[in-house]
Amino acid sequence: MVFLFFFAIASTFWFIRALNDDYVVDIQIPVRLSNVPNNVIITNNLPSHLTFRVKDKGSVLFGYKMGKVFAPISINFNDYRQDGQQIVINTASLDRNAFSQFNSTTKAISILPDKMELIYTLGEKKKIPVSLTGSINADRQYYIADTLVQPDKVMAYAPKKILNKLRVAYTKPILLKDINNTTYYQISLRPVKGVKFVPTTIKLVFHTDVYSEKKIEVPIIGTNFPPNKHLLTFPSKVNVTFQVGSALYKQIKASDFGIEISYKELEHYRLDKYPLRLTRMPHGIRNAQITPRRVDFLIEQN
Repeated sequence: MVFLFFFAIASTFWFIRALNDDYVVDIQIPVRLSNVPNNVIITNNLPSHLTFRVKDKGSVLFGYKMGKVFAPISINFNDYRQDGQQIVINTASLDRNAFSQFNSTTKAISILPDKMELIYTLGEKKKIPVSLTGSINADRQYYIADTLVQPDKVMAYAPKKILNKLRVAYTKPILLKDINNTTYYQISLRPVKGVKFVPTTIKLVFHTDVYSEKKIEVPIIGTNFPPNKHLLTFPSKVNVTFQVGSALYKQIKASDFGIEISYKELEHYRLDKYPLRLTRMPHGIRNAQITPRRVDFLIEQN
């Protein structure tokens, strides 16, 4: 207890002595924009505060940190308005309003940021589509059956010269892996300098479906044969096995596929068996396989 008593006394004297030394600290003061006309839409974000790096006695700086409440720095829009739609404000011009709140002994070393940019529009706007960026992958045996973007278009407010070049509002990168059920996701739009998007966030819904295996019989068709000739293959039909989502399972028919062999391909073909390939298949299937892969053929005279 005696040790702690004298330790507390020593610490108090050390603290009082330390407060008499000079220090450098950062003080943040809020920024507020005032007197913005009703027909003006600010399309970029002003900094919420300015950071003043100041130097003074420790006792003064301690008061700033612990008890001082700084009033916001007010920026009158009409004081800086000009013919264009872009304003650059030098923050050094604002230090008078700020330093009236500091003691006379306090010295400013720097102000960050040193400049503030203000971009605005007088009502110019354009509706543009939303485009997703990133990677969305379904789990094994699943696939993304449908993607809903809500809303699929947003309103962009910006000066006319910026709007003329703006075509699409991109989302921030999305990374989704191994999803196997309906997934809801909210993502912000990628910022564009001088553009204000409404709304700024997009709701996404990813619907998944399960792959099932299906097998159908598809005929082999000869194309572009002369009138007096036609194609015979052995067999005349082959099996096509593929994976398809359950929602499309009953809709897929043999007529959706095509296995065609043109006369020009066979005219100078010298091998016994011809390798088959799908020349047409429906959207939404994967891993299509033909059995048998090769067939015997004969060009018969009518």
